[in-house]
Amino acid sequence: MSNPSAAAVPGRPRDPGVDERVAEAAVLLFGEVGWSGFSVEAVARRAGVGKASIYLRWPSKEALLAAALETRTANIEEIDTGSTRGDLVELTRQLLRLYLSDNGRATMRLTLDGDKVPEIRERY
Repeated sequence: MSNPSAAAVPGRPRDPGVDERVAEAAVLLFGEVGWSGFSVEAVARRAGVGKASIYLRWPSKEALLAAALETRTANIEEIDTGSTRGDLVELTRQLLRLYLSDNGRATMRLTLDGDKVPEIRERY
């Protein structure tokens, strides 16, 4: 006799790796082409998923990019070393780590295109 609480959910099971693949693809694509070349279709193609999988998780390309940047890019942490010189040295270290990371191009694009995307304009 089967367990009624273990009833199968209709449709294919969700792939737990989709969110990570899509976020990675979105950040890399944004870093390469900026907002003008960023599209859900291009992200889906790069991540190897269907557009429907993306739209099930994010309602728009703006929401997708904002979420991807949130999870895939680092932030500058608050600095208080006790000296101005120490603060500037630490800020420089953090900026270098940020811009030289795998997602550094997307971070640079935020400076150029961030004002064109309302969902990330407020955040960054």
